[in-house]
Amino acid sequence: LRNPVDMVVALHEQKVFSGFEDLTTFEDAWNAQDDRRQGKRVPHFCTEPKHLVYKDACSVGTQLAHWKSIVPEDRLQVVFFDDFREDPVKIWQELQAFLKLPDDGRKCFPKVNSAKKRKSATLKKAYDHYSRLKKELGLPRLGTGMLISMDKWNKVERARVPLSADTRKMLVEEFMSEIELLESIQGVDLTSWKT
Repeated sequence: LRNPVDMVVALHEQKVFSGFEDLTTFEDAWNAQDDRRQGKRVPHFCTEPKHLVYKDACSVGTQLAHWKSIVPEDRLQVVFFDDFREDPVKIWQELQAFLKLPDDGRKCFPKVNSAKKRKSATLKKAYDHYSRLKKELGLPRLGTGMLISMDKWNKVERARVPLSADTRKMLVEEFMSEIELLESIQGVDLTSWKT
């Protein structure tokens, strides 16, 4: 589980990168949620419009409460992203033990899915149009790997865009009940998430 304030910003950036979100400013996308909930202002390439209702997608307390209502306690392992980031080896060993797997000895956990952007939005749109058309027509793969290589070339890592203090404060207020629900369910102190 990740701090929903950090999670919602990362989700928006991922949706922009993937071409599913056309509102590149987080605040604009956040303010469009009511319309999107009604199926309005959904970008053409967005395959899951409900993912653009960011508050719902990142309501981790509600989601965990749901899972706990249907999954037996001994079959559910909850991991906080902060703990994994702080000591990935310890958390990995705990997960293996929970799954009754032998320790595989892994000690290295490189960062995966860091913030990135497209060098060319036009190239991404062309790639998406071709992919969708190919799927709709049932065309076979070319097998050259050229399009995959082109898509990889079109990616570049970048620093995460910082939130304004006002936006962060608004998000903390929006997600406060979710954070408090997590604290209650898991018996943990998430004070650091409330600032």
